[in-house]
Amino acid sequence: MRGTSLESMAEYGMQVGNPILESVGPLTFGPGDVLFVADNRRATVVALDVSDRGPDGGSEPFDLDGLDIKLASLLGCGVKDVFVRDLAVHPRTHNVYLSVMRGTGDAAILIIVRVDRV
Repeated sequence: MRGTSLESMAEYGMQVGNPILESVGPLTFGPGDVLFVADNRRATVVALDVSDRGPDGGSEPFDLDGLDIKLASLLGCGVKDVFVRDLAVHPRTHNVYLSVMRGTGDAAILIIVRVDRV
């Protein structure tokens, strides 16, 4: 599978920019390393080149126990303030991508997190 160089991005009608997200929601993968992120508040979809160069993933189970605690620690908040909006698995590496919000409303902090299989 080829990467998403500037040339291939143009082939798919995309351009380089600095997208502004007001919310994060559903995730899905497109061609190459493109992760589509829905911004429900703005009713838009943003394409991100995640450049996931990890090794090809296998089909063995992936343990995500304690992920809520790890996300809360990363975001510097309590577990009750962490909201995982969606999850997508990279089709080649099988790394897990999460759309996460710390808090709600206008004060929410939005992040996309990659959890590596290795």
